[in-house]
Amino acid sequence: MILSSNPIKRRIRSLVSKCLIVLTVVSGSTAIAKDSESMTRFSSSSSNNTSNSASQENLANMYGLDMTQWKEYQTVLKGPRGLWSPNIHPLMALGMRKGIKDGERKKLARQYATVRYERMQRELAFEKTVLEEAMKKYGHIPLFRKNFASMQSVKPQSADSDVRVKYFARASCKQCRSQIQKWISEGRGIDIYITGNKKQITQFAKDMGISPLLVPRQISLNAMSETEMASLGIKKLPTAKYTQEAK
Repeated sequence: MILSSNPIKRRIRSLVSKCLIVLTVVSGSTAIAKDSESMTRFSSSSSNNTSNSASQENLANMYGLDMTQWKEYQTVLKGPRGLWSPNIHPLMALGMRKGIKDGERKKLARQYATVRYERMQRELAFEKTVLEEAMKKYGHIPLFRKNFASMQSVKPQSADSDVRVKYFARASCKQCRSQIQKWISEGRGIDIYITGNKKQITQFAKDMGISPLLVPRQISLNAMSETEMASLGIKKLPTAKYTQEAK
């Protein structure tokens, strides 16, 4: 019996050994997979943190700040200032924060003054170009009905905002500015008829301080020859006439 049982024991041992090997392989594979997943997560997290850090640094550089100042700005936004002015410029937020020293405030103020000046220069340059392009494209088109038949020479009272001015002038007129600016400040509508070409009319508008934002909402710029003006009884330039606007 002992002899006959030896093969059976050997067979059992062999099966047990094979099972242990399989379990070891499976366990090792699972451990490797977990390690690989952990490494992937770590790598992805590290990559995201690096990308976010670079993005924050780019933003700081764009506003002329170092990372310490940028973090301070983000801290300021988490307080009352962030509620009062959520879109405040970083330089302003830092310059207005509580407890700031005079020297730092002045430095930030200088930076912001430079930024604002450069921004205004770009905006004014664009506004000037808009006026020039508008005159090229639409300067030949009357923006309002002329209504010359109802023109009168009686100067309206400043309260008569429904009275529209028709102003006839040469493109070279320099003394016209003060009168035009007075009408603009009164909110009065003005149709300006100028002797000259498109380029001269554009220059006239600049010399008179007429903002493109007022054309054509409040002011129209129109070309007219002196012959046409004379046919309307306009013998002296500059001359102002007035018409009653429809209510």
